Amino acid sequence: VRHNGQTKNLLDASDWIAPLCYAWDAPAGDYRIERGADAVLDPWEGNWLLALVDCDTALAPVPRPRCTLPAAVLRARETRIAGFGW
Repeated sequence: VRHNGQTKNLLDASDWIAPLCYAWDAPAGDYRIERGADAVLDPWEGNWLLALVDCDTALAPVPRPRCTLPAAVLRARETRIAGFGW
């Protein structure tokens, strides 16, 4: 969060940003409240923060997890594709 030339992370910017956010929960058809370091903002969902001052926010993307399929499953898939057994 940037304000008046100063930068803070979200957890330290509680005087600039309310210490919670609202995230859209599509299955429930309602917003859920997320707080603190364990807050989860899912991509491609509606989320909003309450800015208490005129500031800029930037959220760094979290890398997607790597595939964790067992090696045997991956080998079976490669064999079917290589032999055109789709």
